[in-house]
Amino acid sequence: MTEESQPNTNQNPAKENPDISVKEYRATKRKLKELEKKNCQKIIAIPCSGDQGWYEIAERSALIYYYEVCQKLDTKNKFLADNHSYYDQYEIGYMRSKGVDIIRERIKQAGLYLSESETNNIYTFNLNAKFSNQKLATLKKREHGRRLNNLTPIQANNLDPELHHLLSTSATRLHRICSSRLDKLSSRINGTKIINLIDSLLIKYHQTTMLSKHHCKRIRSQLESMRKDIYQLILEVKILGEAKLWDLELCASISESLYGARDRIETHLRKIISKGEF
Repeated sequence: MTEESQPNTNQNPAKENPDISVKEYRATKRKLKELEKKNCQKIIAIPCSGDQGWYEIAERSALIYYYEVCQKLDTKNKFLADNHSYYDQYEIGYMRSKGVDIIRERIKQAGLYLSESETNNIYTFNLNAKFSNQKLATLKKREHGRRLNNLTPIQANNLDPELHHLLSTSATRLHRICSSRLDKLSSRINGTKIINLIDSLLIKYHQTTMLSKHHCKRIRSQLESMRKDIYQLILEVKILGEAKLWDLELCASISESLYGARDRIETHLRKIISKGEF
């Protein structure tokens, strides 16, 4: 996608229903993920539904669109975690819109519209404001917190939205691929171990949220148990890769979230050991 592409205008509207195959969508999604790593001043939309006219906004673009456009305009939009993809999962999540006209109109209403360009039905809306990495990190944390709050009907303590997000998305993915991407023997043996470990991690996380911050010893015990589980889970995934039951790309994709969860658990353990608090 290049800045030299000619911008669309109302006299040259977007194709209403571009036809895109599953293969084309996956290739575009991979490209989008790379573009989004450094995005701080754009909202990028890609076609995602064959010829049905739906467009997908993801990652940093979705953070900007949801919090700086949709929420300010008080519109009803869903911002979802990417729990259904086996490969190339979005780290933050995605939103969808029927066509690009409504995206353009809302960006204009929010006072952020500068210009736009289109290449192969991929639309880039350039904004007149630039969002810092710190601001986007804050929005990411806010989004994880929002999702956690949606899942937490009772008062809770010791919440870590990022850790919960990493564990819950990993659980969704592992439950699916352990039943669909392993033979019967491996699913019964290796798959069962993996599912038991990720479920145990989620259970212990939620048990920790039920503890008062004054229960430092019990919280530490839970965290130490979670650390043991996460390291064992990382090893179980590694074994499946070495045994060539899962390809290395899939194992690396799964392990990325598990390493993130490990780092969050280690951070909390260091805090509670050094300060006696969570």
